[in-house]
Amino acid sequence: MDNFTLTKTKGYWYYYCYYQEKRKRFSTGVKNQKRAYQYCLDLERSRRLIPNKETGQITFGEFAKPFYVWGECPIVSDKISRGYHYSQTLCNSNKLCLNKNIIPTFGDLCLSEITEDMVNIWLLDLKNPRMVDEKKYKGIANSTANKQLKLLRDIFSIAVKRRLIETDPAKNVHKLYDNVNRRGSFTLEEAQQILSHKEYWESHFVLLIK
Repeated sequence: MDNFTLTKTKGYWYYYCYYQEKRKRFSTGVKNQKRAYQYCLDLERSRRLIPNKETGQITFGEFAKPFYVWGECPIVSDKISRGYHYSQTLCNSNKLCLNKNIIPTFGDLCLSEITEDMVNIWLLDLKNPRMVDEKKYKGIANSTANKQLKLLRDIFSIAVKRRLIETDPAKNVHKLYDNVNRRGSFTLEEAQQILSHKEYWESHFVLLIK
């Protein structure tokens, strides 16, 4: 008999189990019931159904609280101290993205419990409509989803530096295809080749202007 029960809330599967005679709820971080069940089985087998906060583990939500808060975020403060420009508007925008697109999935999970597979499923799912705090949001474009992945990687990189986790679970997750039209530019060799053919130009004067 399993020592947990599954329930679906806001599109994601959570599991309940008892700890110190109290019923606790934790997120699996996934929307697929079979994946959620297997995730809980793996936790149960390794005796990790209860996130081990007592031994110093911290949830992603707790760790991420100061991130992209102006004057508190270690990423923003570091960039500014190194001479880079980082506006408060961008900082606030990234905080909104964090709360809307990242925290709902990973907030209740301990940093050490988040896996590459979870991050990959989350990234692919950003393209689909979803409910966050009882609000319905449309799926986001691939380019926007990739920006969320970068935010997540930046946060995990700090967790690695602080030795809270050994590796970044988002590091090897492939970005989505960015279908935004980009303008190309000539290489030095291509530019030299074009400029070397005088017959392409109306006159030497036009060539000099170009």
